[in-house]
Amino acid sequence: MLKRITSLIILLSSYSYWCSAQHDMSGLERRAILDYKKLVNYSRLNESDSINFISQRISQLNQQTYLSIPRNFQIPPELMSYREEGKTAYFIKYNAGKTTSIAYIPSDLVIYYESEAWSDFQINGKNSPLLSIVLAQQFTESAFNPYQKGDGGKSVGLPQLHKPTAKWLWKVDRKMWQRYIYWDKNGLHHFRDIRTQIRFPYDFLPKYKQYSAEKRFEGLRRYNGAGKHAENYAKLVLKRSIVYLELMQQYNYYQYDTCNLLEKISFVINMGLVIKGEHELSKKQISEIANEVKSEFSKNWNYINNKGLATINSIEGKETKLDLSENYKVPSNGKSYFIVIEDGQSLFSYFHNTQEMLNTINHSTNSEYFCYYWKKGKQVKIYTKADMGGRTYFSNALAGSVINIPAGTKIYSPDANIITEICD
Repeated sequence: MLKRITSLIILLSSYSYWCSAQHDMSGLERRAILDYKKLVNYSRLNESDSINFISQRISQLNQQTYLSIPRNFQIPPELMSYREEGKTAYFIKYNAGKTTSIAYIPSDLVIYYESEAWSDFQINGKNSPLLSIVLAQQFTESAFNPYQKGDGGKSVGLPQLHKPTAKWLWKVDRKMWQRYIYWDKNGLHHFRDIRTQIRFPYDFLPKYKQYSAEKRFEGLRRYNGAGKHAENYAKLVLKRSIVYLELMQQYNYYQYDTCNLLEKISFVINMGLVIKGEHELSKKQISEIANEVKSEFSKNWNYINNKGLATINSIEGKETKLDLSENYKVPSNGKSYFIVIEDGQSLFSYFHNTQEMLNTINHSTNSEYFCYYWKKGKQVKIYTKADMGGRTYFSNALAGSVINIPAGTKIYSPDANIITEICD
C-alpha cells in the first residue's frame, strides 16, 4: 500500500503523467491525493508525511462510505492539518490582535470525530451534540492533545476529565465507565484510548443531564470555580463552536437548522464545567453570554441563521475597521508562525512596513518566493526598499502561498490580521 501511494505521489509531480495514470487509481485514492493539497500544512510535508496522510485519508474516506456518513458529519480537508499518530503538534489560525483562536483538526483524530458524531446521532437524533460543538470544547480543553494533563495531573485527555469526576463516575456506574477509564497503581486515572476520549461527551451528556436534574453532582463542584472563569470558558466554547459550524457549512455546502443550537452548545459548555468540578451555568446565564457573543459577532451569527459567505477573517475577534497604526509583532518564543495569503489579498496586504515585507520574503525560510520588477523583459529581484527606485514591483507569492514569518516581524492585514501558529 505504501509503495503504491509513493508511486501515486511521484505521478502527481507531472500533470501529463497524472492524466495518463487516472485509470490506475481508485476514486478514493484520487480524492485522497487531491485532499492532500487542501491541508493547511501540506507545503511543509515531506514524502513520508505525504504517504502517511494519504493512507490516513483513504481510511477516512472508506469509513465515510462504509458508515454512510452524511456531509454535515464530515470534517472538510480545508479544516485539517496533517499530524502523525502519537504526535501532539497542531495548527491554529487566529486574529493576531485578539485572543480567540480556531484550530485545524489534526488528521489523526478526524476518523474518530466523524464516526462517533454520526454513531451518536443515529441513536439520539436531535439530542446528540453537534460535531462542531464537541470540536470546540475539546480544542478549548486540551488543544487536541490526547496526552494532555492539566490541574497538576488531575485532568486528563481531550475532554480533560477531572479526577473527582472520574471517581464519581466509577462509583455510580463502574460497569459502564470502566470501558472508558482505568486507574494506575498511583491512583491516577487514564483514558483507555483516543476513541474513548472522543466518545466520552456523547455518553457523558445523557448521564450528566440525568444526574444534574437529581443534583447528584453537587458534591463534586467547587463553588469557587464559577463566576468569571465559567463565563469566559462559555464564551470561548460558544465562539469557537460557531466558527467551526460556519466553516463546516461553507466547505461542505450544507445549511444547519439552528433552532436548538444554543441548547446544544449549553449542554457541552456545562459538561466541560462539571467534569472539572465547577458550577454549571443557568439557562439565563448562557442566554446572556450568547447575546453578548451575538452582539460581538452579529455579522457571523446572522450567517448561521440566514445565508451568506463567512470566512475565518471576519469570524475571529470583533469586527475591525482599517487601522494602519495597528501592527502585530510576531513573538520570539521558539514557535513557528506563518500566513497563508487569502483570496483577494496580495503579499503586500500583510505588511504595514515595506522593508519588513522584504526582510520576510527574502528570509531563508521563504526561498521559493521573491519580489521583483521588470527590466527589459526580465525579472530583477528586490532585496531592499532602495532597490525599488520608485518602480512598480510584484511578487510570485499568490493567494494560497504559505509565507513563514520570522520572530520580531511586524505584520498587518487590513481585513483580519490573520497569522497561523504551529504549536507543540
